[in-house]
Amino acid sequence: MTAVVPGENVVLGSGRSSARLQPRRLVVKEGRTTTAVPYEHIRAVSVAETTSVLIELHDASVHRTPRDRPDAVAVFAQALQRRVASAGAPDAGTPAVEIVTVPTRRPNISGHGWRVLGALVGWFAAVLWLGAEADTGPILSFVMGLFGLGAFAVFRVAGREWRDRYLLGKRGITVQARLKATISTGLDRRRVFVVRGQQFTTMTGDVVTARPDLSPPGFATTGDFVDILYDPQAPAERVLFARNATSAYVRVFGILMGGTLIAISPVVILGNAVLTVIG
Repeated sequence: MTAVVPGENVVLGSGRSSARLQPRRLVVKEGRTTTAVPYEHIRAVSVAETTSVLIELHDASVHRTPRDRPDAVAVFAQALQRRVASAGAPDAGTPAVEIVTVPTRRPNISGHGWRVLGALVGWFAAVLWLGAEADTGPILSFVMGLFGLGAFAVFRVAGREWRDRYLLGKRGITVQARLKATISTGLDRRRVFVVRGQQFTTMTGDVVTARPDLSPPGFATTGDFVDILYDPQAPAERVLFARNATSAYVRVFGILMGGTLIAISPVVILGNAVLTVIG
């Protein structure tokens, strides 16, 4: 077992601000800005007010680590000094200092997004109005509105699944490829094994990586040759293992049944509210 040099594995700060020693560089993160400094560029290391480390570079710029406990700062500074001493002076082959700032993400709602938002507002307004007119109550009406949206979402997923299976059956091409290793998702007893990033070569010789996670075919292990069914017009998006093509229809049928069960309650209650308002 390799011994850890004191201070080498200490991380100063926490959360959005941190400083850590990597094998060839010091990495300081402040919010959305990450600064990576190869040890060769560091000229001097000192402790500022016992709670942070000052790093002076050969270009006279100064960087400061996030604040932390004095004992952690002291061992971190000593470890950094050892790294700088062993790295030596920069030369032509020394990587440059990297400063990367991640831009702030601003909400970007397209025209389609605004239409969806408007439809949601209109749907819940209509549901609440019907509930008020039929004395159903706002809470029950809101819950039924959620059920209705859930049923719509389930039916939409089923529609996409059915369309994909139909197009694959109509124009799909089957090729061989070696099965990639499966990975597990979920926790504890709800683990689900999927194949992520499965690659295959199309009949035209193009190497494609499947974008969706694929259900692994039964009785196949990593490295085995398996049959892959793909759509030539969308090979990366519309693809599955050929052995699973039949079972996919069973899954679509199950999704449709689930959506129907979810839709029953809002249809009955909201339908009764409509009849009450009309009557």
